[in-house]
Amino acid sequence: MAERRHRALVAVWILALAVAVFGPLLASTGFWLVGDMVFVPRQPWKAEWIGGGGALPRAVPMDAIVSALTHLLPGWLVQRLLLVVPFVLGGLGAVWLVDVALGAAAPGRTLARCAAAALLVWNPWVHDRLALGQWSILAGYFALPWVVVAAERCRRSPAARAWAGLTVALAAAAVDRKSTRLNSSHRCISYAVFCLKKK
Repeated sequence: MAERRHRALVAVWILALAVAVFGPLLASTGFWLVGDMVFVPRQPWKAEWIGGGGALPRAVPMDAIVSALTHLLPGWLVQRLLLVVPFVLGGLGAVWLVDVALGAAAPGRTLARCAAAALLVWNPWVHDRLALGQWSILAGYFALPWVVVAAERCRRSPAARAWAGLTVALAAAAVDRKSTRLNSSHRCISYAVFCLKKK
């Protein structure tokens, strides 16, 4: 029962961070058009979105994902989902990483969970990416804790299910070509530090 209360408190903390960061967007109508972040009510489908056509691919596969989603949902809602959902999932991933590193029953775990989530989702680097409108890079960045957790699961028990989880986490972290090299270095460093701490 106490563990449920602790987890509920952490979840409320992460949602509060999301509201603090994205509150103006969530409370307004229309679109945030900042730097590289341009959303429209319905993005038309083009072969270039998946690397086809004659032009050089620019934002594969993010443009394809946005185009597909705007054919199912309004563009303003797609923008909010692609900003807020990775943010919240990143915070939850940081919480899970703390549990894996320290153990779910470690003393002070609630404070550690809240601190890890806050440090991951709201720091100067995240602020700069949002100011530049680089939402797709952030989407990959927020998947990094899940990569480390999935890699640790594979190390402990290399079952097919664990490898499937790692594949999904890596795909999410590499969803934007601009963030692939940056996030790859982050993944390697993070997992190396994590393994050293475990020893």
